Amino acid sequence: MDDIDGPSAEAVFRMKPAVAIEALARQFVSGQRLLADARRVLDTLPADAPVDAVKEVRERVDAVTALWDSQQGPNLAACFRLALEVLDTYGPDGVAVEDPIDAAIWDNKYFVWFSEFGGEPPRPSSGADEGGSVR
Repeated sequence: MDDIDGPSAEAVFRMKPAVAIEALARQFVSGQRLLADARRVLDTLPADAPVDAVKEVRERVDAVTALWDSQQGPNLAACFRLALEVLDTYGPDGVAVEDPIDAAIWDNKYFVWFSEFGGEPPRPSSGADEGGSVR
């Protein structure tokens, strides 16, 4: 989806699926590298590392993994599914849907699939920085 200025900004759905799929693939690989690096740090801690340091690293790795499982993984899966449907329906050049009803239907598909893939809506922040947005 594109953000555009003006009163009908929410009534437009635009996607070039080939571009979106490439960006999503890169995001997926980057996320997997982050998870692998985090696990590697945990696995390579020295045997004589302080217990509380090991516990802190394990908690951080678990938090990153939980975020991936509850938000990033389902987000990417929903985005991929939407991009593939646009690709299958309109081809690699994509579409610009300007009818407000049709645009809302296309936009809503992401949220349905995010939920279907196990995504959890982000929790309201209590003022502390807890990370970025879902999409």
